[in-house]
Amino acid sequence: MNAPLDPGLQVERTGLAWVRTALGLAANAFLVLRSGIGARDGTTIGAGIALLALGAIVAMVGWRRPLQLDVAVRSGRTPVNVRVIRATAVAVGLAAVAALLAVLR
Repeated sequence: MNAPLDPGLQVERTGLAWVRTALGLAANAFLVLRSGIGARDGTTIGAGIALLALGAIVAMVGWRRPLQLDVAVRSGRTPVNVRVIRATAVAVGLAAVAALLAVLR
């Protein structure tokens, strides 16, 4: 027997997680940009701009995702979207590597 999905605070927590991820990306982007501007290194500046763009994309996806989850939960469908989860994990992983390489340069 399938238990009904609980339309509690999961959607709100998911939205907050997306916001935290976007803010973390933006903070790292600004640190990388600052490092690149200080060193006058075009590659590091480019990495910072790419991280900033990634943060904006995550923010946009994160704005829509709670709405999609709410609709899915209320209609009784599963709210899991594997493609979004995988894409976000890869993007954040690449952002972490880029930030690490920029700091270690």
